[in-house]
Amino acid sequence: MLKKKQSLSFFAITDKGNKRKVNEDSFLINEGLGLWVVADGMGGHGSGDVASKIATETIVQCVSEGYSLTDSIYLAHQQILSAARQGLGQWGMGTTVVALKINGDDYEIGWVGDSRAYLLEGQQMYQLTRDHSMVQEMVDRGEISAAEAEFHPQRNVIVQAVGSPEIDDVRVDVVADTMQAGDMLLLCSDGLTTEVSEMDIAGILLESADAEIKTKKLITASLTAGGKDNVTVVVVEKMQNKGFYFKLKSINKFIKNLF
Repeated sequence: MLKKKQSLSFFAITDKGNKRKVNEDSFLINEGLGLWVVADGMGGHGSGDVASKIATETIVQCVSEGYSLTDSIYLAHQQILSAARQGLGQWGMGTTVVALKINGDDYEIGWVGDSRAYLLEGQQMYQLTRDHSMVQEMVDRGEISAAEAEFHPQRNVIVQAVGSPEIDDVRVDVVADTMQAGDMLLLCSDGLTTEVSEMDIAGILLESADAEIKTKKLITASLTAGGKDNVTVVVVEKMQNKGFYFKLKSINKFIKNLF
């Protein structure tokens, strides 16, 4: 789905991958709220697709009612638990969440689990989120290196999940900053990051100026690399002011001609 909102261009795709029969990933976008949400239902717990759908819908609804991004994700946690108690889905279902809220030039990202957000700024890509995973905790304690974490057999074991009955108070982490013209934000489930290296992800994002092409190429890269998991990709870009750019270019040319 390719959309443009004021100075933003964005595109989103989800795919069940090559190995899974069901897509437990969900994404939801509300243009009016400036809100993008990606959720990756927990495989092996049953009804991960139910959990991710409840999470995305609850977050959008709560933000529309004036709740903060943090509170909206927390309320999604409670809603999944409530749904499971009522027989919707299965007890123990859960989901990761990464949500982006843009207001003018400012953005805020909240997350739980190992779905990620990246910022492409110029030629450099930065991971904005920090995985709530067993392997990340091992890196933080100095037990393994970040390079070793990429190939660790337990790299997909998460320690925080929205809807998990084992967690009384889900921890929502948040980062906030200002988005400059030309900046690009990527939200994705781990179906992308476990198949495609960050270097290759950055390379694909830099290949084209079109959000749709970038998103489709990232999905293709994940599937080509194996596609063992569901994969969801959302690209949001703050477009350049081309009119100003060409005006500035003309002024510079005029100044050069004076000398």
